[in-house]
Amino acid sequence: MDRLESDECPQTCNKHFKVSFLQGSRCLMISYPSAAHKFVLDTVMGRLRCILGTIPAPASDLYCQVSPHSPGHRSESIDAAPDLMVKMWSRSCENPRRVPRTIWLMENACSQSDGDVMDKLRASVHDVLDLLVVCKILFKEGTPYHSPGSRGSTVKRLRLSERLSWPEWESNYGNPHEYARVVVDDYTWFSPSSVEFYVWIRKPGESKIDLDSLSGDGYAFGRLYPTVDLDEVDNAFRRGLELTKATMLGLDIPNMDLNGWLFPARVIHPERYVFALEDGAWWTAYQRYRKWYDNEKKSRDRSHRRQTARACASHEASAQLNSV
Repeated sequence: MDRLESDECPQTCNKHFKVSFLQGSRCLMISYPSAAHKFVLDTVMGRLRCILGTIPAPASDLYCQVSPHSPGHRSESIDAAPDLMVKMWSRSCENPRRVPRTIWLMENACSQSDGDVMDKLRASVHDVLDLLVVCKILFKEGTPYHSPGSRGSTVKRLRLSERLSWPEWESNYGNPHEYARVVVDDYTWFSPSSVEFYVWIRKPGESKIDLDSLSGDGYAFGRLYPTVDLDEVDNAFRRGLELTKATMLGLDIPNMDLNGWLFPARVIHPERYVFALEDGAWWTAYQRYRKWYDNEKKSRDRSHRRQTARACASHEASAQLNSV
């Protein structure tokens, strides 16, 4: 729990963190995504919302909600709120009360280890029977971030100026196309080494997604950084949408015709994800800088107050001695 007060949190994650609990292992996981994680995930979310918003059916009969950090699921294996969920509400003979189904689920591996994220995904696949698509976005930093601390030449140099505002930071230092290492005043504030996408899809005839499958139609891998190759992920998302459509067609909703519901030629536009990562990298770096600077200022102010208090106490003691 002490990591909640670390340099990366709360400002880096806008004072939001997520808690997940695995029932079997009694494992509590706490994660705090950075702006880089959030911006990339928001790009996925926006695209899915746009596509699923074109379903040719009244929302009263069929509705899909794409939401980040939505209230999750509490079940025998896990109590968690995934980073992104697609839930489907329908009114049919089989579902008159419009009980939602979770059909897509995504997790952003940030402060958690890859193994922890896979444990969460396995628990979700075990419990959420309607899942059609599972996606993991794995971020790795070249060097884990640590604040400059309170000593050293870098700290002295950073203290010489007032805290920069975001527009000042962006105009003075921000070159979004050089986000491999965000270095300001000779200090590395953000340094991604890779951003990878892993997608699993439920195969025809199977009751659950197979997270152990790393080949074939049920799996896709893509990379956003250091190289950009998201073609397999784009194809996987299209297959996931086709599965979503097939599931809707099987709902037996009266007077609903989805045969004319067509998907765009590309679900993923790589350049949008690159822009999101660029912006997120610089915003993450600035949040870390701002958090460090504010903490340093508070520390200096406290030190100054203590010194002033000691000086006042010493002066009063001297005055009392002189008056005797």
